[in-house]
Amino acid sequence: LYAVAAEGCATQASLDARRMHHIRYAPTGQQMAYIHRELRYDREAGEYVPDSSLVLSGPQGQDAETLFQDKRHARHSRWSPNGTELALDVRVEASGHRQVVVYDGSRPAFLVPPPNTSADQVHPRWSPSGDRIAFTLRTDDAAYAAVRVKGQTRRLSRTQGPVWGWLDDRSVVVPG
Repeated sequence: LYAVAAEGCATQASLDARRMHHIRYAPTGQQMAYIHRELRYDREAGEYVPDSSLVLSGPQGQDAETLFQDKRHARHSRWSPNGTELALDVRVEASGHRQVVVYDGSRPAFLVPPPNTSADQVHPRWSPSGDRIAFTLRTDDAAYAAVRVKGQTRRLSRTQGPVWGWLDDRSVVVPG
């Protein structure tokens, strides 16, 4: 992986990215998040099993820290516009649902407490100001666009596929 300057394409960093997938640099360029994939040998099963953990590190891979291990199946990470928070969806063992979690550098926090959810929350998208998060809310019968505002989830319209993003702080783009 080569990180290059916008002007002149001078190499600013390079690292071996063979086990790094879905790399997302923070808008500040000071951090990156990625899925680290590796096979590990399970002695009880007598076979190799994949391990896909969500890792945060500096822009050149230094100071790597595993945020979520494989059992959480972390997916769809997105940095906030100011680069201070990371939103993603993870599997919650207690409910079996996928939920959006936000990491602010100290600890992960669920948008909705796990006991209070009855549907999957996936594909988080930050508003341009970073004040709101839109996501896809999957129920047993359909998928809906949803927005988390002031501690409440507002279900919008039905969607066909993930919420695409925001036009501005008040307009969400929803396929369907």
